[in-house]
Amino acid sequence: MGSYKASGVLNIPQTTPECYVKNRQKSSSETVKTKLGRKQVVPCEAENDLAEHCLLMERKFFGLTMADVMCLAYQLAVRNRIKDQFCKRNEKAGRKWLKNFLCHHPKISVRTTEGLSLSRARGFTPESVAQSFEIYEPTMDTIQHNPARLYNCDKTGITTVQHKHMKILGLKGKGQISSLQSTEWGSLVTVINCMSPTGHFIPPLLVFPRKNMKQELMNGTTPGSIHVCHPSRWIQSKIFFPVVSSFHQTYKADKRRSNYLSIGRALFTHQEPGGNYFSSSESC
Repeated sequence: MGSYKASGVLNIPQTTPECYVKNRQKSSSETVKTKLGRKQVVPCEAENDLAEHCLLMERKFFGLTMADVMCLAYQLAVRNRIKDQFCKRNEKAGRKWLKNFLCHHPKISVRTTEGLSLSRARGFTPESVAQSFEIYEPTMDTIQHNPARLYNCDKTGITTVQHKHMKILGLKGKGQISSLQSTEWGSLVTVINCMSPTGHFIPPLLVFPRKNMKQELMNGTTPGSIHVCHPSRWIQSKIFFPVVSSFHQTYKADKRRSNYLSIGRALFTHQEPGGNYFSSSESC
């Protein structure tokens, strides 16, 4: 019985018995390796190169968007003379190809990027990381890896208005649903926090974007909080000194141990065996 007659008797496509006969002539290992379904538009080797290029650009902080990847796939097929069904008018691959591309490479996913300044990207190098460990390792040996004697200091920004609003029940189809707040844009208040891994913290420093201070702005703050005013709301050297002074006053009574305050790119040591001194050294 031929393949044509078998397809009519069994009510199956003619290619099914033909493929079955061809697979019978192959070995078992070759049959297992045979892939079913449609062939890939872009070969596996080219897709692997494209995936490595995506990861390389992400490591260089110039990640590719989905539209960029689809355009690169079209250019890859055109330059290598690969038969494809991509859109010639838009000159890019389709979303179905992108979905299959992400399925073929599960280590790649669509992520939302975070802003990174050029100075920080340049500063985070193997040399700076090694220099950082050269400073921190002797420090950890000195405090005998006691987390209560190591403090980390960092800054953050708090706005006077809400960024995200809660969902409420309102009229369906209405163009705008509003909620009342003090101002539409608000202002940014810089806060410097200093805390140890054990949970002990030093009262924060608040930098208000104004020239003159009003005590009403400190209502509801943590007891002992420090307030400073500056029109630019950025951290200045003279503004940062109250944080170091507060750290000094907090441990003034303890004369038998030294505490370390890690502040961004500097490591300040507070020690009182009979006198007070602060030493700083650059780190990552």
